[in-house]
Amino acid sequence: MRGGLVIIAAVTCLASCEVEDPSQLRSGSPLRRRTSSAKAVVATGTTEAEKCFKVINAYREQIGAKALKHWTKGESCADDSAKSDAASNTAHGSFPNCGEFAQNECPSYPSSVSENLPECLADMWAEGRGGGHYDNMASSKYTEVACGIHELPNGDFWSVQNFR
Repeated sequence: MRGGLVIIAAVTCLASCEVEDPSQLRSGSPLRRRTSSAKAVVATGTTEAEKCFKVINAYREQIGAKALKHWTKGESCADDSAKSDAASNTAHGSFPNCGEFAQNECPSYPSSVSENLPECLADMWAEGRGGGHYDNMASSKYTEVACGIHELPNGDFWSVQNFR
């Protein structure tokens, strides 16, 4: 019975984590997009991390969820996590080094952060209930979020969203 549970867990992770396979994005295959025509939410802010925080709260507002606090003290650690995961080419490789309880990640997304971080967040939100990324973004268990970003020399970026 235990072997069956392991297989079920592996299949579940593959189904929910498929977008997070960095080799898929780096191999030149197109960025996976939402199947709906819904536009990505964008926000203004002084930093990309602040915009990320505001976008997550804008999605939460759509379902009547309480806004998360901006975990600004966690941002430098989240930046380090994004950099570490990029160096190891391993999504969630740094989890839970910052004291977070959940983590979403945009691994090796193409183009600029300002252009595609909103797209990544929209793709995660579009998973809906039962999609691990959506569930992290919508959960009432968390009260804070820190967004970390690491830009690569080729213009791609990694972004970590740590929830606690």
